[in-house]
Amino acid sequence: MKWPLIVRRVAGHSMEPALRRGKIIFASPLLSVEKSDIVVARVEGRDVIKRVSRKTSGGVLLSGDNPRHSRDSRVYGEVSSGSVLGRVLGVRNEQQRKM
Repeated sequence: MKWPLIVRRVAGHSMEPALRRGKIIFASPLLSVEKSDIVVARVEGRDVIKRVSRKTSGGVLLSGDNPRHSRDSRVYGEVSSGSVLGRVLGVRNEQQRKM
């Protein structure tokens, strides 16, 4: 069963300036994915947040917006369509709690 909403925190700098480290993203597995969409995908056992740079017959090529700090399809190749967990719908800043 697919959950209607995926929530993840951006780690690292690979998607800057579009998504900064620490932001919270919301993604939906119920929407179709097109070129230039930002997605959450399961790659090599972990979830990554990347941009779809190209669609192929069996999957997608993913890239980070900040190539110098991105481990993406240039390293791990094409990602199957089934590994794409959802398309990013929105972003929220994480509020830091004061102690």
